[in-house]
Amino acid sequence: MQLFALNKNDGNSFPTHIRNIASENGFYNFDYKDERLSIEYPLAQLEDVISKIIYKIIAEESLASTTDNDKQILSFFLSVQKIRGNSTRETLKEMNQLLMKHLMDMGADPSKVEGFQNLEEDDVKKISIEMVLDADRFAPYFYDKTWLLYRTEESLPFIISDTPITLQNSNDFGFFGNLGLNVPGIEIYFPLSPTLTLAIVCNSLEGSFRDAQKKYDFITNYDPKLLEDFN
Repeated sequence: MQLFALNKNDGNSFPTHIRNIASENGFYNFDYKDERLSIEYPLAQLEDVISKIIYKIIAEESLASTTDNDKQILSFFLSVQKIRGNSTRETLKEMNQLLMKHLMDMGADPSKVEGFQNLEEDDVKKISIEMVLDADRFAPYFYDKTWLLYRTEESLPFIISDTPITLQNSNDFGFFGNLGLNVPGIEIYFPLSPTLTLAIVCNSLEGSFRDAQKKYDFITNYDPKLLEDFN
């Protein structure tokens, strides 16, 4: 079997090996007081705990028996998932470079601007790991929203990537953006299996989502063939 990778910047694909894209040795290692530490083990422990909750949801195809404690653990896990990947580090680097360019365009010397630091790779790594360790402060942005479970057919499976959490928002807030975890109208999706996705949406959307489900159920009961027009 040949594995291919896609460069999302230019749209080109190329053959590669799984070791080149799925293995980053030392990704969660960091130095503290002359000692090499890692958050890999606690992350593995968290995954072991969360797997039991996810397997229960998959087996039942329902959130009905998900306890409040399950929901709290899931919220923390999703916070970690949102932060732990390489995309967070790339965002930190991009923001740092954009700010440095802005300072230079203004005629300022970034090295002399108080509070600004040109981040090196080790700096970015340290900041991202600190964010993972502080992930519990993001958990309420998941916990306090409306939780739904989406199901699809095996012929139209959900797709997951190395950045498993995706954000969607139909609102346009212009310059300020619309994909923050606590932005009005935000929709957060996390695939649990090829046919099940956990949807965590802004509470303001709950009514419209339930109305859509009622319409779907009505059409399904009235004439399922009508649904073919939407496929």
